[in-house]
Amino acid sequence: MARWKNPSLLENERERRRQYQGRLVQKLPDGGTGGVDPRDLDRALLEQVHPPAPILDVVREKCLDCSGYQPGEVDRCTAIACSLWPYRFGTNPFSNRKGNAEALIRARGAKQGKGPLADEDAPGEDHGSGAPALPGAEGTP
Repeated sequence: MARWKNPSLLENERERRRQYQGRLVQKLPDGGTGGVDPRDLDRALLEQVHPPAPILDVVREKCLDCSGYQPGEVDRCTAIACSLWPYRFGTNPFSNRKGNAEALIRARGAKQGKGPLADEDAPGEDHGSGAPALPGAEGTP
C-alpha cells in the first residue's frame, strides 16, 4: 500500500526522514542552509532516507504535504498553475493505458505500421489542440 493512502504511515515516514536532517542539510557560506545535491549522495544513504517509489505516489505525497495532509483538500485543490495539479490523485491523466481504449488501439496500430497514426502523425505537425504554442517550438517565433 502506498504511504500516502494511510495518513499515520505518512506522518511516521516524515518523522523518520527528519532524523537525517543533519546529514542532508548543509550550512552555506552566506550563513543560510541548503539541501545537499541528492546526485552526490551515496545511493545507500539516499535509499535509506527516501526509498524508491513510483513517481505518481511521490507527487500525491507532495500534494498531501501542501494541503496539510487532508485528502479532501487535495481533491478540491484550485492551484491550477501548479505543475503537479493534474497528477494530484496519484494518476497520470494523460496516459492512454486506461480509460482511453480508442487511443490505445490507434497507438498499437501505429506501432505495428498500420492504422491512422502510422501515416498522419509527422513530428512537428500541429494537431489543432487549441493550446498556445510554446516559445521556441517548431514553427513559433
